[in-house]
This record gives sequence, structure tokens and C-alpha cells, in this order.
Amino acid sequence: MTVAHNVLGGTSGFSGRLSANTGVGSVSIAGSLLGGSGVSSAQIFAAAGGIGAVKIGHNIAGGAGDESGKIDSAGKLASVTIRGSLVGGSGDQDTTTRDGQIFAGGDIGSVKIRHDVAGGSGKYSASIASEGAVFGVTLGGSLVGRSRFFSGAIVARDLGAVKIGRDLLGGTGGGGYMEGFDSVAGVTIGGSLVGGASNFDGAVVSLGAGGLGAVKVGHDVLGGSGADSGAFKVAMKIASVSIGGSLVGGSKLRSGAIFGGDLGPVKIGRDLVGGSIAGATATLDQTGYIEASGRVASISIGGSIIAGIDGSTGGALTKNGSIRAGDDIGALRVKGSLIGNVAPNGTSLVVISARGQAVPVGGKDVSIGKITVGGSVERVNILAGYTTDLVASNDGVQIGAVSVGRDWIASNVVAGVQNFGADGLPGGTGAAADNVNYGDAFDVAIGTGGITSRIASIVIRGTVVGSAVGGDHFGFSAGEIGSFQALNFTAPLTPRSDVIDLSPITDDVTIRET
Repeated sequence: MTVAHNVLGGTSGFSGRLSANTGVGSVSIAGSLLGGSGVSSAQIFAAAGGIGAVKIGHNIAGGAGDESGKIDSAGKLASVTIRGSLVGGSGDQDTTTRDGQIFAGGDIGSVKIRHDVAGGSGKYSASIASEGAVFGVTLGGSLVGRSRFFSGAIVARDLGAVKIGRDLLGGTGGGGYMEGFDSVAGVTIGGSLVGGASNFDGAVVSLGAGGLGAVKVGHDVLGGSGADSGAFKVAMKIASVSIGGSLVGGSKLRSGAIFGGDLGPVKIGRDLVGGSIAGATATLDQTGYIEASGRVASISIGGSIIAGIDGSTGGALTKNGSIRAGDDIGALRVKGSLIGNVAPNGTSLVVISARGQAVPVGGKDVSIGKITVGGSVERVNILAGYTTDLVASNDGVQIGAVSVGRDWIASNVVAGVQNFGADGLPGGTGAAADNVNYGDAFDVAIGTGGITSRIASIVIRGTVVGSAVGGDHFGFSAGEIGSFQALNFTAPLTPRSDVIDLSPITDDVTIRET
């Protein structure tokens, strides 16, 4: 079927509808497919069978009527090419309107849209949805969520490679959303991924067994004011992640974050920044955060890792501005600094943690490989042998060479060691709390696994200091440490020394070989 100009929906139901009880062949509309106020107006519809290749010269736009301005196939949809935009309509926001939608009960071939996919006021408006697979989506412009769930969305069982020329923008009700229930082949966003104001606004999700392929974001990934906004949430492996700008946490949990089973190489061009809280705000968890339930191949950050600021009166920042692995981290390189923050109501630490290799090789269990920081390390915990919830669980772990370009301030690096607090016993609160201080007489090996925990070497080109606050203590602690240098000081670690004091100024930093 060929239409020389536009297909226009009217005020009555099914007006401007191209339909068949079985299949529809190819359709070419030189102008636009524009929904009206009538239900199912301006549709291309196949009640059974499939629809062939569809070409639209300008836009597909939903109207005020439910399911208006829509391609609807009960079976397969060969392909869709739109030289303009896919735009949601003004249908009732309290109902599932599905206006301005591309839908198939079977697979959808390639979808190419020259400009934007922009959600409307109804559920599923301006969405690309398949109960089967979508073999690929290319947008020249942006994917934009609006005020309702799945507005401005791409959803399928298996989702092929998605390329967005500009931004993926979350909305205010679960829009600007992308999900492959079983798998997503890969995602490329030329601009930024920006979270919105509700759950999963501006999120990429795959909770099936297939995982997510390579991720490339040209600029920033920014968490919003909704949970899981501005985030990648994947149950299995993410092949790789490359973000040209910064990964920044928002104001709700799991915003501005990356979650995966195993993570391939992760590259962030600028900063990793945790979210902040103020006033009577409750605890904020997992913002500006990277977590793998398995391993992380490597992490490279062109700027700094910066924890948020806890300005609350009763909350706390947890898993904030941090990187944690259920197994191991292959290597970590940070061109800038690692910076925790102190506020009158709480300290926010940067935490780098890993439990250890799933299968240790050659009598070694390298929990965290080589660590290189170009700037300073301030209020940071680097913990080898700890779960993502910071439970000490693995003693025979190693950390590779640690190199810091400037100062080491009020921070810890430990391998296979836990601290039982002032009472020397597990549990407790206050001064007796576990794993708050390190490097003092209450450090002990996590267990008796038979492999000696070790830090290969430590080189700090600036000064080493603790803090002026009484009752705290910081340490470089492991079963053994290969070598230690700071400014012009080289620690006498052969034969093994139990304790070496490092900071006469604050008298609260030591090397401790357990």
C-alpha cells in the first residue's frame, strides 16, 4: 500500500485505519501517520499474521485517542523507517493509551528513526515494544520519557543493538526507559543518559540470562530524583562500559549507578561522584556507584572518585562514590584523586572492595590487582577479602602494586585483615565496633585459609597522615607487605615487622603485618 500524503485519524473510532484480518504487506506513507481523538485512529493494523516493511516520510504521532497513531502487528513486523519522529499523544494519563506506538506480537526487524522518540502523557506512548525480539534500533535524535510508565521506551524480549544519536532522557513516571528482558546486544548513546523523577526514569535494564553488550555513552550518566534512574541494571555480564564524561549519583537509591554480574573493562572519562543528602533526609544508598556480583575486569577513571556530602540530621550515605565486586577487580587506575568527605553530621568514605577470585589460580587469590592513583587518597577504605556489603569473608587474598602520586590522608588499605575494635571481640558498638579502625593492635587475619594475605608494594609520593580526631586509627595491613615507600622513607619490612608507625604528627597511622 502506498499513500501519497498523510494518514489522518479523526474523531470517531478506527478512522484513518489501514487494517487486515490476516497479514499486511509493505506500507509506504509519504507524509505522516497522525492519530486523532478517536480510539485506534490512524493505525496500521494486522489482526493476524504480520506486517511487511513500513516507511513513513515524516512523523508517527499519537493523538488524544487510545492506541491512535500506531503500528500494531499480531505477528512479525519486517522493519520500520521513519524520516521524522515517533511522538506520543495526549491520551488519558491514567490508562494504557499506547498512542504513537510501534508494537508486534512477534519479532520486529530493524527500526530506524531519523529524529526523536518522545513520550506523551499516556502509558506506552511513543514506545517500541515487542513480545519477541527487536533486531536493532537507530535513532538520530533522543529517546525522551514523559509523565507515564514506558513513555518514550524501547522494550523487547531480546533487544538488538540500540544507537541513540543524542540523549536518553528520563521522564517523571517511568519513561525514557530501555529493557531487553533476556538480553540487550549493546547500547550507544551519543550524548548523555539522564535520570528522571520516578523509578527507572532514564534506565537501561536486562534481568535475563543474556546480559548486556558493549555500552558507550558520549557524555555523562546522571542519576535523577527517582530510584534506579540514570542507571544500568543488569543481572548477568556487561561486556564493557565507556562513559565519556562523569557518572554522578542522584537523590534516590541506585541512581547514577552500574550494576552487573561480571563487568568487562569500565572506562569513565571524568569523575565518579556519589549523591549527597541534607536536612532530615533518610539514608541514601548506592549512588555514584559501581557493583559487580562477580568480577570487574578493570576500571579506568580519567578524573576522581568523590563521595557525596552527608548534610543530613539523621540519615547516612551508604555505597556512595564507591566500587565493589563480589569476586575480584582486575586493576584500578584513577588519574585524579580518591576523595571522601567530612560533614558535621557524618563522614562519607570512598570504598573500593572485593572478596577475592571465584577460582584462585596458582596458590594466589588476587582480590584487587594493580592500583594507580595520580592524585591523593583522602578518607578512603581499600578492602580486599570483603563482600559488597563489607562483610570480612576471605583471608588469603592479595592486592597488587599500590601507587599514589600525592598524599595519603586518613585512609586504609587492607588485605585479608579485619579489626575487632577496642574490646578485641567480634561485634560491638562505639569504640568496640568492628572494621572502623585499622592498623592497631586489634587487627587480626579474617580466617585460617592457608594462603598468606599480601600487598605486593606500596609507593606514596606525598606525605602520610591520619586525622586530628581522637580515637581513630588508620593502617596498611596484611599478612605481609612486599615493600613500602613514602616520600624519602622506606619501611624496614624484612624481616617481617609487626607494627611500624608512619605519622608522628597525628600518631594514628601504622604499617601492620599480621
